[in-house]
Amino acid sequence: MADDLNIADKLEYFLRKALKYTGRYAGNESVLRMRLWRKIHRYRNHILVGAMLAGGLAAGVGSLVREKMPAAVTRQEAAQNNMQKIAKNQAAIMTAIAYVEGFSDKPYFCGAKQTIGYGSTVYPDGSRVKKTDKAISCRLPVKYYKGAEFKKGREYVKHHLENEVYPFIKNYVTRELSAEELLGTVLFVYNVGGESFSGHKKNGTSSGKASAFLQSLNSGEESAVDCAKKMTGFRAMNGKRANGLLKRHWVAMGLFTGKLEAADLLKLKAAGFYDIKDMSFFYKKSAGRNSGYWEPDFSPEKINKFLTLQTSAEENTAAILDQDVIAGLKNSAAFDLAVKWQNSQKQR
Repeated sequence: MADDLNIADKLEYFLRKALKYTGRYAGNESVLRMRLWRKIHRYRNHILVGAMLAGGLAAGVGSLVREKMPAAVTRQEAAQNNMQKIAKNQAAIMTAIAYVEGFSDKPYFCGAKQTIGYGSTVYPDGSRVKKTDKAISCRLPVKYYKGAEFKKGREYVKHHLENEVYPFIKNYVTRELSAEELLGTVLFVYNVGGESFSGHKKNGTSSGKASAFLQSLNSGEESAVDCAKKMTGFRAMNGKRANGLLKRHWVAMGLFTGKLEAADLLKLKAAGFYDIKDMSFFYKKSAGRNSGYWEPDFSPEKINKFLTLQTSAEENTAAILDQDVIAGLKNSAAFDLAVKWQNSQKQR
């Protein structure tokens, strides 16, 4: 009898949580499904839970829990799955980096460092980019360069990602992420650095506290937007607010939440979003006043305006990418999702 009461108490607790989550995460189905799955998995051995699942929990909840739930994965499996998704989405990652960074075959000053290619400040050999460095000659005639106009720049990006970005995601992200979440996370770490993201140095020693974004990412308990806006905790340069960083975070957050797709960026002017001066274009007026993090504006109207405001045939992102990257992106699931999203917007 005591055991029956214990089970009943657990079932009542589960139902209350399910209904609570339904209201709290009504706008984010993936988070709702994960929270419900965790509770189901915890009490999976109870016969009454099985019966409850078969019958459905409640109106509006049953359709979710009757779906096939994802298998539980260990931290090691999550890391492996995340890296596999990253490997499959290299074209999307390269496109996102090209969009936010632009491209220069000659050194230029950006923020506090000399930069070359797609935002590289350090060469693969570890030496820093200097103002007097030679151009990487991306625009030699195709017949002399075998069509790889941007080969050097991509090599620098690839080396940096493999040595300074992916290891931190593999070692410190403890749950499996979606392809969209990984794309936004890669772009964020490419910008702020793995140490700031994870609170650990490259050799694994602690260097401080993990970023609020990583903590939220690992907990999986917040909506995609609430998690993503933790990126705005990094918004200062030399002790002053840097609007450029906040604009860049908005793009990363858009990719993270699926509001933007990498394929959307091909037609846009590379790094063109920096030209938008009004910060209210990107963030709501109450941004940062209560939580300390800025609230992004991802309304359909704002997204549509963003995708049409900076279209440029001559300076678009596609013009600074090799054709194999573009072809890879168009053949990927990300491109299919972009087409579906654009079609859904037209029907609104």
